[in-house]
Amino acid sequence: MTACATPTNLSLGKCGEFWGCHGIGSRGRYGVLRVVLPGRARISIDRATIQTLIYLKLSVAGHMTIFVTRTRGPFWSIRPARILLLAVGGTQVLATLIAVYGLFMPPIGWSWALAVWVYALAWLLVNDRIKLAMHKVVDPIAAPSLANKPANP
Repeated sequence: MTACATPTNLSLGKCGEFWGCHGIGSRGRYGVLRVVLPGRARISIDRATIQTLIYLKLSVAGHMTIFVTRTRGPFWSIRPARILLLAVGGTQVLATLIAVYGLFMPPIGWSWALAVWVYALAWLLVNDRIKLAMHKVVDPIAAPSLANKPANP
């Protein structure tokens, strides 16, 4: 499995990187539902608006997953290639504008878009910590050296 076909400033071992991504899709699909549906009774949100929220959350959080999974250390330990940052940044600006102004879907406005971005960024940090903890469990010898690895200039 590969996230993109562009250079990301990573040096791989002679066997490459193994990506165990089981369960990521289901967690992404139901993440927004855990947050939005309980609040639906208290806040008047129609089904179409929830669908727009889910669209934006899947777009933003899905792209944030690229940054979590591209390194074995913390996501900031190796700077991504400029082309990757431009691709992700460009698609997320476009996805946010589509959701905010409602192209082919009901608009959600800037306040809901900001809430989705804060939610996705918070989970980026949580998922990165979970990834580091799992590397300690799966590969306890290499994990301490990964956490102390300096970032590339």
